[in-house]
Amino acid sequence: MIITTTASSRNQFLVTNPLSFQCHPPTPLPTSIASATSHSKYKNPLRNHSANQTEHSLSTTSNSKPKNPVRSHGANHAEQSLSITTTTTDASINADQALLTLLRQRKTEEAWLTYFHSPHLPNSQCLSRLVSQLSYQNTKESLTRAQSVLRRLRDLRQLHRLDANALGLLAVAAGKAGQTLYATPIIKSMLHSGYLPHVKAWSAVTSRLAASADDGPLEALKLFTSVTRRIRSLSDPSVATEARPDTAAFNAVLNACANLGDTEKFRQLFDEMPEFSAKPDVLTYNIVIKLSARANRKDLLVRVLERILDEGIVPCVTTLHSLLAAYVGFNDLETAEKMVQAMREGRNDLCKILRDCNLRQSYSDRRRSIRTVVTT
Repeated sequence: MIITTTASSRNQFLVTNPLSFQCHPPTPLPTSIASATSHSKYKNPLRNHSANQTEHSLSTTSNSKPKNPVRSHGANHAEQSLSITTTTTDASINADQALLTLLRQRKTEEAWLTYFHSPHLPNSQCLSRLVSQLSYQNTKESLTRAQSVLRRLRDLRQLHRLDANALGLLAVAAGKAGQTLYATPIIKSMLHSGYLPHVKAWSAVTSRLAASADDGPLEALKLFTSVTRRIRSLSDPSVATEARPDTAAFNAVLNACANLGDTEKFRQLFDEMPEFSAKPDVLTYNIVIKLSARANRKDLLVRVLERILDEGIVPCVTTLHSLLAAYVGFNDLETAEKMVQAMREGRNDLCKILRDCNLRQSYSDRRRSIRTVVTT
């Protein structure tokens, strides 16, 4: 920093740090020398220079107030940064409010375009609502858009911005689109992150897994077990009210057991239904018919139909089709024909037809066993 004197002075001093600059006055001469030099026409230039320098320094020091350039620059930079931050924050809030307004008005298409063309990452409420509404549309394009939002948040490590409802709806939409391998990890990651997905979300994924090939039914059993174990571990059951398995969830996992032919697991899960206040419906008993046929238990078919009627449940078309398919599978075409004839005539004696079938079957089995004993 260069400190310049007033217009009357021509001397300049280069000062590195103004706080470290000090002026030392010259040492006075002895009296004899001083008197001698005062009468001489030649004066000591060093003394004169020192005196001038001293006077200049004192005047400069008294008239100027040097400032710390680093401190001034830092203060200005801080004020500028604060101003930029405040402006950016205000713009982000306005952008989020505009996006949320479009979403509340159900203008999902306009909201998506606003999100897509904005470099700003919206807040959690906007992102969750956008993903939810896109997933709810159940179209290929909307699902792709919702997945792109999830992919962006994953890359930014901001997945925590999405709530459980948004993730659940995305999993359901992916499952309906046949993307079971995409939907399953979402539910599992929710459980791993401490979320409890809604029963409609995780049961829909379980249902898709149960009906899929390869290891799908096994994965459905694992998913159901993971959710119920988590619910049972909670000290306050009321927290998991919306995640508790209902009849549809049990039907999904029971169908997985039927596809695997696992009668023991089927019986265990069927007995757990009262624990969660889930009552069997007609679909539940249709699955029981399916498992009875797989387990080669022809004698149980009439018992299932009788239980359906005793509980006041109206058999559906699928119930009758399942019974017919079971008897055809057992190669009992006579009983199948009688069932078709009774349904055409609107008769209500299907249970009697099936019981007579069981009697004939038991009589035939008894005769066969007697012949075997006699032959041996």
